[in-house]
Amino acid sequence: MNPKQRITWIDSIKGICILLLLFSHSMTEFDLLKTWIFSFMLPTFFIVCGYLTYYKYPDGFKYGQFSDLLSKRWYNLLIPYFFFGIIFILYINLIRFISGNPLIFVSQFRRFLLLEGVASLWFLPTYLFSEILFISFLTLVKGNFRFLVVVVIVIILSFIDQTKLSWPIDIIFRVTEGAIFAYVAFIFASYKFEKKISFHVAAIFFVIGSISTTFNQGASMNDMKIAPLYFINAIIISLSMICLVNCAGQKVCKNKFITFYGKNSLIIVCTNNLIIEFLRLLDHKLFNDSLLQIGYVGIFIFFIIITICEYPILKIFEGKFNRNYLQSRIKRQ
Repeated sequence: MNPKQRITWIDSIKGICILLLLFSHSMTEFDLLKTWIFSFMLPTFFIVCGYLTYYKYPDGFKYGQFSDLLSKRWYNLLIPYFFFGIIFILYINLIRFISGNPLIFVSQFRRFLLLEGVASLWFLPTYLFSEILFISFLTLVKGNFRFLVVVVIVIILSFIDQTKLSWPIDIIFRVTEGAIFAYVAFIFASYKFEKKISFHVAAIFFVIGSISTTFNQGASMNDMKIAPLYFINAIIISLSMICLVNCAGQKVCKNKFITFYGKNSLIIVCTNNLIIEFLRLLDHKLFNDSLLQIGYVGIFIFFIIITICEYPILKIFEGKFNRNYLQSRIKRQ
């Protein structure tokens, strides 16, 4: 697989998942459909991280490469985290001020500065530290011993009530989750299973994993409920979806709509809550929450509106948090 092909299908996977994120954020109740989406939507991004690491560093990751990795991540994760985080906090408090509700600057800035994030932005520092932990694990732990370590970690996480964790343990918990998903994907990629598993076999596993999510309703990365089941479902669904996309080939990978949103999934993570809060306010003020009252029809309409609203924002910020772009802007100034 050459780099161009790899990027194309990875953008397709990310595009599917980020559109599912927008759809799930259009929903107000945590029903079976939302449980299914949350069971693999975010884990898939960590699994993509594992794949990218394998393709970028097939000969192993060296200590000297950490500085380059951190430099890249500073530009494409932490800068947008701080930029959009401050905008979101100011925006939410402005709405609360106009509505006559008490301001929450202090509590939100506290969460923001402690890297707990506000709204969807919690994902950015979690992704960053998960990648660092995962790569450190690959560098420090050798051979078959890695598998034993991962199994032990999963068992330990299974006995922890995630909902009762406070800072910084809750962040460490999510970071560990992400690192585990990335490692499993790294192993999957090293054996090139996505090329060896047929479409029908992948489809069967996808259905099995999807049905299994009904036994773990309400689960997400922030509350796995039955932790072993969550890990199994997320891995099965995510990896089988990767196989399905690879088997589908050009039909999916050449879809410009999906790949465009996939390439800009980071910007969507940063901006979707801003758009959602604005649209919910409009719906409340102008239409008396009509979209909330017509079930899945309203959810689908809301999703379409969000997706359309995201497009001009993505065009504006496309490539703007790339290291080369930002460095060139700094030099000009």
